[in-house]
Amino acid sequence: RERLPEYANAVFAADFDRAYQLVDHHSSQRGKSDDYAGVLAMADASLLLECDEEAEEGFRLAQRLIRHSDDQLRVVSCRNTGWQALLRDRYAAAASCFSRMAEDDGATWTQQVEGLIGLALVHHQLGQQDAADDALRAARDAADGRSDRGWLASIDLIIYEFAVQAGIRCSNRLLEHAFWQSAEMGANLLAYHGGRNGWAPTPSQEAAMP
Repeated sequence: RERLPEYANAVFAADFDRAYQLVDHHSSQRGKSDDYAGVLAMADASLLLECDEEAEEGFRLAQRLIRHSDDQLRVVSCRNTGWQALLRDRYAAAASCFSRMAEDDGATWTQQVEGLIGLALVHHQLGQQDAADDALRAARDAADGRSDRGWLASIDLIIYEFAVQAGIRCSNRLLEHAFWQSAEMGANLLAYHGGRNGWAPTPSQEAAMP
């Protein structure tokens, strides 16, 4: 975010085409620099645009540019594999990668937070909402300890998304549908995130909840 603020803003706004345009020039950065952030951003944008082969090549290039630290090479490799596995619905592999990333002593605190977020998304996809909630709470505590508003905003956005989905699935109008009954509801999610240490909805957001 600090190195590529425009790219980060585009991703946060879900404008993935714009995000890619801002970093696609990094594809020619072959062995010219050990600053891999731009290459990694390009690979991430490619993955979001479902350009899997380009993303794979970008991730490999980014890892080749990491010459300064075996710890970082290990963490970034784990991180890249985790996101690719998640978007390919390989949840066991993704969970393993994100767990290792979150627990790796060689990871930066932001990488550990990213690992926790990835783990939360895996648990959410599997209907394991309590585990997803725990991972997000740990991520938020870490970001709050650093007073990092950007990470806090990202985590709160995910918390809000999970809460909205839980509210929809627990709506009385949908309870009779077998499709919704087959998933783990996570009915306590909204309560878990109330108050100072979690997401507190505004009156307009609360009114929009089912």
